[in-house]
Amino acid sequence: MQQERNKAERTAFWLVAGATLLGAALRLVNLAHLPISSGFDPAYYGLDALAILDGDFPIYLATNYGREVLFSYMVAAIYAAIGLSDFGIHLASAFTGILTIPMNYVVARELLRRGDDNLQRLWAPVLAAVILAVSYWHVVWSRFGVRAILAPFFVSLTLFLLLRALRKRRPQDYFLAGLAAGASLYTYQIGQLVPFLVLAVLAIDWWSHRKEASLGDILRPLLWLAAAFLAVALPMALYALQNPDVFNQRVRDVAVVETARPLLEQAGTLVERLLILLRFFSVEGDTHGMWSVGRLPGVDALLLAGLVIGLLVVIWSWRRPAAQVMLAWLLIMLAPAILAGSGAVSKRALGVLPLITILIALGYITVISFIRSRDENGRFWRPASGVILGGALLFSLFYSVNNYFFVWAADEDKDGRFDPQLSEMGTYIAGLPPHEQIYLSADAPNHPNMLLHSRLRTAGDDVRGFNGWRCFVYPAATTRDTTYVLSEENSVRNLQIFYPSGTLQEDGLSDEYGYEDYFVAYHIPAGETAVSGPQHTVDAVWDEQIVLLGYDLPQESAAPGEEITVTLYWSPLREIDTRYTVFVHLLGEENPATGSPLWGQKDSEPCLGFYPTAVWREGEIIRDEVNFTVAADAPPGMYDLAVGLYTWPDFTRLRVGEDDTYMLAQIAIRP
Repeated sequence: MQQERNKAERTAFWLVAGATLLGAALRLVNLAHLPISSGFDPAYYGLDALAILDGDFPIYLATNYGREVLFSYMVAAIYAAIGLSDFGIHLASAFTGILTIPMNYVVARELLRRGDDNLQRLWAPVLAAVILAVSYWHVVWSRFGVRAILAPFFVSLTLFLLLRALRKRRPQDYFLAGLAAGASLYTYQIGQLVPFLVLAVLAIDWWSHRKEASLGDILRPLLWLAAAFLAVALPMALYALQNPDVFNQRVRDVAVVETARPLLEQAGTLVERLLILLRFFSVEGDTHGMWSVGRLPGVDALLLAGLVIGLLVVIWSWRRPAAQVMLAWLLIMLAPAILAGSGAVSKRALGVLPLITILIALGYITVISFIRSRDENGRFWRPASGVILGGALLFSLFYSVNNYFFVWAADEDKDGRFDPQLSEMGTYIAGLPPHEQIYLSADAPNHPNMLLHSRLRTAGDDVRGFNGWRCFVYPAATTRDTTYVLSEENSVRNLQIFYPSGTLQEDGLSDEYGYEDYFVAYHIPAGETAVSGPQHTVDAVWDEQIVLLGYDLPQESAAPGEEITVTLYWSPLREIDTRYTVFVHLLGEENPATGSPLWGQKDSEPCLGFYPTAVWREGEIIRDEVNFTVAADAPPGMYDLAVGLYTWPDFTRLRVGEDDTYMLAQIAIRP
């Protein structure tokens, strides 16, 4: 009997090892190019890793709505070994996903150890590991590159150590369980529910042993668990107390439960979220193309059948401690997916994914046990089991491989969602000589992809970002070599007018992601002076801070309802620390309807806020195009075009000479 058991356990070991290798293949194949780039959220972990390698060791990360830090330390370790790359972020995620496969086996084995069914006790854990290995849901998040992938691993690890501690009653096992529960707090928001799951399991254990042992006998070993948990959790708890506005900001932002809303309305929202969750498991998954294809459900059709059966089996046997633990796991770890009003359901529910695979395995093992009980000669149930399990697993494998590596990989729209063109631009900027002045348009220098691939260069003062579709920023004279990195055409045309001595560099740009045509570079050597300027020159100075050098006014007249365009040429006289609003007003006789002389206006920060006055630097000229519409009931006559600046929201105007408004020109309004 013991020999047969040893043989079965060796077989189980090799099957789990094989499942882990298969899972590794699904999570590592072409990982350097699929996904094509880091994307917005994953890039933040690369930035965190750079800060860690530079000597910053955070407890919690305030950026990007607040984030737990463990995944960032993993990325930092990989960066230290192989260098900065998108691959390093995705590798940290894939490595975690691979480790979760054998961890899924050990937690399932510990959970089902006391079952009466030998088939279930031995082979359901193996089957759960295989199901996780081929799970489309888990493959996607194992490759994506965010901290959420830590949740399945740490939930499984904590439960395994806790269940083993409750079985062996050894202090060291309780201590390890406490360490794992405390470490879960540093993984993902879901990890904050792990201590509640631990308490639920402890309560279940106490209830099941309440007649066999005293409360003191049960509680004494728990001191080891509590001590370990508190030691690990204390830094996070202190951070949360000291930074309440930062900690869990994202949780507060997406929560559907709000005390200010009527209770009935909140109940309706919770029911709606529950229905979305049920659809995710059965007919319709997430809609975002970064991690989903055609709204695929998290569980394919064949595995869904096993899930339903397995859940019914657990509910039927709810009096058993193992079933109670699984039900507690299900209810606690599904809470984030129900209580969060936005974001990916598949990500919010990752804490329950290992349990889902265990329930599917229980469902299929239950079917096989039923077939075996009806097979009097013992010849039919083994081949039938092979057909059922083999068919389900092969279908699930095909489901994952086809939908991820073929359907999703061939989606022409998916690459753009990862912003590889920004990674491309960042890489190019990182390679420019360190002394150069760089202007960037129309992409934001502080986009995490840009920051990561420029190695934080775009965060420095030598990189100036503006939106060339709204304005044009250029130096009056280049005091050093200057390069414009442009993803729009307006600035290219303007540069060829203002700095015709510059050179357009379209060749030789990096092509790591295949987006070499997305942007161009325009190089201006040091010592050059802009050869063009405003159509009309003026010299109006506001509070010794800002000078208006001139303006372009291509039209001298307009009709009511027509648009007037005026281009203003601003330059700062010193560093400005205030964001001012520019107003352009069309002034005439008093409007009887309003009692004001205003017949048209445009009030906006320069460049529509894309290049506010607080970032202007001496020596720069900001060419800002302003458009406004003449009032439809404006009577014919001569009107003044007035310009000025003020602070928002107190409307305090800056002084220009003895006034607060500069009369720019006159415009004739035609009948």
